[in-house]
Amino acid sequence: MIPGKCLSFLEKVDTLGGTMRVEIWIDRSGRGEVDDGTVKVAESFKQRWTKPHLGHTCAIHIREKNAGITGQWTDTWRPKVGSKEIGLLLEDDIDVSPMVYRWLKAVHAKYDDRDDVSGYTIQMQNFRFHGSSKPATKVVPKSDSVFMYSILGTWGFSPHPKSWRNFQDWVHDARDNNKIEPIVPGLDQLNRWYNRFSKQQSMPEMWHIYFSYINGLYCVHPNLEAYTGKHNMMLAWNRQEKGLHFKAVKFPESEHCARWMISSGVRFSVKLDGKKAAIDHTGISKHKQNVDRDGHEKIQHKQLVDKFIKQHNR
Repeated sequence: MIPGKCLSFLEKVDTLGGTMRVEIWIDRSGRGEVDDGTVKVAESFKQRWTKPHLGHTCAIHIREKNAGITGQWTDTWRPKVGSKEIGLLLEDDIDVSPMVYRWLKAVHAKYDDRDDVSGYTIQMQNFRFHGSSKPATKVVPKSDSVFMYSILGTWGFSPHPKSWRNFQDWVHDARDNNKIEPIVPGLDQLNRWYNRFSKQQSMPEMWHIYFSYINGLYCVHPNLEAYTGKHNMMLAWNRQEKGLHFKAVKFPESEHCARWMISSGVRFSVKLDGKKAAIDHTGISKHKQNVDRDGHEKIQHKQLVDKFIKQHNR
């Protein structure tokens, strides 16, 4: 991985004049070693980025022992009770659009007061509903600028603060004490992947999927490509570099630079009319599906509320 690439894109994010703190968490190898090159890149970025008068701050955290992807994912950002802070979890092969904060600020403002939201993803690339061969943009109505899906997108995830605290407390009890295995009925492919990677604890999202399943939570996804009709609309891009989950680089930086050029001329604002699709883990839409803690499914015959982001050029 080349963390400097991810950091260089963060430098271009439009913060709308607000504060932005970048926290870099560096893991140790299984033998307790730290990559010196990674530390140097982080320190160079910190020196370059830190401008308190502009609201730019940075902190570097080096793990005392190997945490793995699971620890890096669940044990970094811990929002305070009642916090209005917006957190965004990124792995170092994710590049973000300059407009990513504008979108996150809009969706957090609109949906943070709901109790059925697990968080917000900026992933649009390669996202499909479980069991479907079609991209999500081909399934969700083009009239909806967002949709809710019970499975999160991990390529850039912004947790709902309260939901994330609840998830962190729950997962440390359930996972660390070996109380359950996060197997969700109907998610055959994901369940197989989890069984494959469980020994390395390299699929932390499966615990979040299970947590959302038993609590009836949904992740808010962008539907900007279908909504705008512009195929170069992106909020994030995964380079899919060689590592634990990918064998070779699939998408070099040159392939995606043009994809969010259109974003620089777009402004996000709240719109209250229309409806928004809600889709459960099985791909069922139209009705919101709740699942209680005992795993019994209950159907509420009502559609979820409105789409809210209207795209318009400056």
